[in-house]
Amino acid sequence: MGVGAGAAVPPLGGEPPAAGVDEPPEEPPEEHPDSASATNRQSDRGRVRLKMGPRRGLPDVAARGWFSCVCLCRYTARRAVQEPTIEAVQIPCPRVLLRELCEEDAGSVHSWECDPEVVRFLHHGVRSLEQTQASIMRSQTAARRAPRMVYDLAIENPADGRLLGSCGLELKLACRQAPRVYEAGLWYVLARHAWHQGYASEACRALLQFGFDNLRLQRVFLEVDPENRPSVKVARGLGLRQEAHFRQNFWFKGAWCDTLVFARLAGET
Repeated sequence: MGVGAGAAVPPLGGEPPAAGVDEPPEEPPEEHPDSASATNRQSDRGRVRLKMGPRRGLPDVAARGWFSCVCLCRYTARRAVQEPTIEAVQIPCPRVLLRELCEEDAGSVHSWECDPEVVRFLHHGVRSLEQTQASIMRSQTAARRAPRMVYDLAIENPADGRLLGSCGLELKLACRQAPRVYEAGLWYVLARHAWHQGYASEACRALLQFGFDNLRLQRVFLEVDPENRPSVKVARGLGLRQEAHFRQNFWFKGAWCDTLVFARLAGET
């Protein structure tokens, strides 16, 4: 929520664990009710028993190490083939283009994430280039999840391809009794060279329309530190209704701070 920044960008999910193939155990597992006794298996150690187990028709326990390895290999290959891809979002605006963040954006994103004045109201401090790259990777991972719950988009000047900042929506269930009705938190951050030019209002207005028209959101809200006066001005300029002013409800960078909550419901203008 820096000068020109909205709500803090939420932490995203990490990389999924990589699947591997375990070596078969040296000692055989616990006896199957229909398998040979432990004594007979000790004497048959050099042979692979293919006696079928009851009902499911699986190989006997002496062959399960090999069998499980084959199944795991097939499952890993199937997961690799079915790895979901990002359904790219592009939202054209009069002066800017909202698009998916990519790995090549790391240098531009880092140019404002290393600026202390820009990150003043963000949940994180000054970041290294490696931290910025990791953040973009988390955004890409979150974008692949189904259903998609995070939209972390770059704000680009289409005239020269230069990045001006980023913005996004994080979805969550509006209530447990309505499992398919969502609301979303709105955030944005602008590089210092893009401040005070109306880019934040333009990007957020496009996100609001995308959220209500395309994602069918019930509510979109923006949380702002009252000390972040430019963002308070943006929220009011967007026509968001101030719903609350929480007093010292958030411990932020070594001190208690207030939170203003602005929101709009579907159907409100």
